[in-house]
Amino acid sequence: DEIIEKEVKDMPVIIDASRDRLYLRGKHEGLLEGQRKGLLDGLAEGERKGLAEGQRKGLLEGIEGMLEIKYGHAGLELMASVKKLRSIEEMEGFKELIKTSKTVDELRGFF
Repeated sequence: DEIIEKEVKDMPVIIDASRDRLYLRGKHEGLLEGQRKGLLDGLAEGERKGLAEGQRKGLLEGIEGMLEIKYGHAGLELMASVKKLRSIEEMEGFKELIKTSKTVDELRGFF
């Protein structure tokens, strides 16, 4: 390897591969492919986040309506705590509890 490296350094003709037409074409195609993949990944992530946010918003509206209908103003006072719930699963669990609960205090126990 050392001999080859020395021979290449001593050669009078040096080829700059970074200026080669085939290299440049491959680089351009690679860049386009990377941009395309990045765009598709970004769109998929945006769609996933949008769906999750829509589901969260719908659950919040549904829970608010259920609390108002079943417990009036006292139930609506729980909405600040409901909005702090992190997961869709927690929100679904709370929604199910509203259906079976007998008092607002029972709902407060969830938090």
